[in-house]
Amino acid sequence: MSDLNTVDRNRGRRLLLVFTFFNSFSFLLVTGNIISLYLLRLGATATQIGVVAALPFVSFFFLLLGRILVPYIGVVRLFGFAWLLRYVVFAPILLAPLAFARSGSYGAFVVVALTAFGFNIARGIGIVANAPLFGGYSTPRDRGSLISVVQVITGVISIVTGLATAALLGPEAPVARYTLFLATGITSGLVAAVIAHFLPELPSADRQARSPFFQSVARALANRDLRRFVLVFALVSFCSGVGRTYFVLYAKVVYEQSDRAVLLYTTAGSVGTIVAGFVGGLLLDRMGAKPQIQIALVAQILTCAVAIWAPAGTAVVTVALLVPLFFVGMVAVLGGEIASQSYFYGITPEGERLNLGILYFVILGIGGAVGAYLGGVLVDQVGAAGFDPIVQYRTLFALTLVVATAGLLGASHLQPLGAWSLSSTLGVMFSLRDLHAAGLLNRLAKAQSAVEERDTLREIASSRSRLPEDEVLARLDAPGYIVRGEALEALTALPFTRRIEDALVEHLERYEYTTAATAAQKLGRRKSIRAIPALRRAARSDDYWLRAKALTALARCRDRASLPVIIKTIETEANPTVLIHAGAAVRLAHVFEAVPAVLARLAAADVPTIVLDELIATMVEMEEIGEWFYAAYNDFVRGGERARVVLDRELTLPVESAPLCDAAELIEDDPSRTYALMRSVLNIPFPFDSARAVPRVAFFLVALALTRRSR
Repeated sequence: MSDLNTVDRNRGRRLLLVFTFFNSFSFLLVTGNIISLYLLRLGATATQIGVVAALPFVSFFFLLLGRILVPYIGVVRLFGFAWLLRYVVFAPILLAPLAFARSGSYGAFVVVALTAFGFNIARGIGIVANAPLFGGYSTPRDRGSLISVVQVITGVISIVTGLATAALLGPEAPVARYTLFLATGITSGLVAAVIAHFLPELPSADRQARSPFFQSVARALANRDLRRFVLVFALVSFCSGVGRTYFVLYAKVVYEQSDRAVLLYTTAGSVGTIVAGFVGGLLLDRMGAKPQIQIALVAQILTCAVAIWAPAGTAVVTVALLVPLFFVGMVAVLGGEIASQSYFYGITPEGERLNLGILYFVILGIGGAVGAYLGGVLVDQVGAAGFDPIVQYRTLFALTLVVATAGLLGASHLQPLGAWSLSSTLGVMFSLRDLHAAGLLNRLAKAQSAVEERDTLREIASSRSRLPEDEVLARLDAPGYIVRGEALEALTALPFTRRIEDALVEHLERYEYTTAATAAQKLGRRKSIRAIPALRRAARSDDYWLRAKALTALARCRDRASLPVIIKTIETEANPTVLIHAGAAVRLAHVFEAVPAVLARLAAADVPTIVLDELIATMVEMEEIGEWFYAAYNDFVRGGERARVVLDRELTLPVESAPLCDAAELIEDDPSRTYALMRSVLNIPFPFDSARAVPRVAFFLVALALTRRSR
């Protein structure tokens, strides 16, 4: 857990997102595609572009310098200072056109490379704070969501920036326009650096900086699961280094696209980053990181395969190819990085996060730098051998496909860390119902009141998705009756699993007098055999509502051993609610042995009218009285005349019986006399109390006698 209180953690989270807004806008204007196109305009070679593209990954090697400074400065202060420094040392890049005018393309390359190198040294010092910041401003339940929100913000800014720069660049933008973009990016970066100074400090990160770095890393790498992750992550990073750098050059060189067109394709890639961030935010904290690492590597393999076998074609074919290529390619790159970062937080101890965060970024740097640099060398070497551009890039993507395949095989052996299976995760990702449920879960996690939780749980109940199981189960222990009740209703709508069954049984035994009765009802409807022992105990509870629901649940479960309890309840129970449910249990389990007890209670003096109706309904179902009875009885209760007509008609059907006919005439005027007549006709010894004789019971007894006589 973070050593920050909730207020500081939430403030840090908000400021981090504002920082991300300005930093993303800046980063997109001073790195990546803009720099690659800038270097092309200044006459740089593929190898030179690869060198500059590799520098962001090289920056990770300077994390150790940042770690050394943390105990003296503090992790957050160091972060803000390093971010300010990186834009100060980067500012001389604006002089690259002057160097080009004096010394040609090589002079311009030296200026760009040196300033980018200084920029990335400062960046490397600052990103030592990355792991502590994400760890300190979040909890294990929302960490993946925070990482993904940051990526979504970056993706949205990337789209807006990409469209704006594409519009402003034009078909063949002059170098001065690129310089203006870089100046804007530097200004925005300075604003982000100022915001970073207001982030809450993280004392635990400062304490971690005093622990020996290499000892921490050695202890961590003794864990086989972490070693496997390091290997897989290195391969993921290699693919990211290639994807981020060479999709742009692939479109520019092989398909001869203009700068504006390339930036529009990168905008499609930015949409892919938003999709990756959105899906990651919905699913990472619920389904685990491992399957999403695998899915990202599968996407890498697909994009490389398309790039290898893609034909040259018309402008329409080119657009139809490059738009999905950039989109899926960036889904693969960002999806792999987001999932890997989330997996890293899950597999590393909290107290080692500062030191191991350095290891994480070093691996990211090695993999990405190798991908970016060797990619450029490979393209130039294949070109030097006399092959045309399409062969050069096909060779590069063939190598990347092999690396991604190796990464996929390695990822299959990663520790699951509670993750869902790959097939289940894919099923959720392509299910609008499950994605909607995931969105509801995010809302549930942010609920600030019982009313918000209740309303969200109701929506979750209607989603019919398995995804909310963990969060709904957690609400079964909520202190509020209303929230627990809504959680139980939501569970009813979810697929019934062993975990849900166990949770309901536990709830049944823990929440007497509150929501245990609802749990008993749910278990009964699911006919849970495993719940029978707990339901038997509940049937003897002092909580009358729980006792009532337990009786009907046992009947639904066909627990024959509980029949004596049901019959005893019919005979002796004074509580109307329990007696009504006992009658329902007789119907549900078809307890014919209970018929005498039900008839006896019909004539008892202490039974309310509403209970009489329920007991009559029980007898009607047990005796299978003809359909005519329901309509006639309802009419009789309401004082209508139709009941008499129907009864007279039915009396003509069976063998004539004077007692039956006499009883039918006396139902309303002398129900006690009807009771006496029916006792002889039905030959049942139910008690008789003339003061308690009720016409509706008399009506039922005549119908019962008619039914038995006609059989």
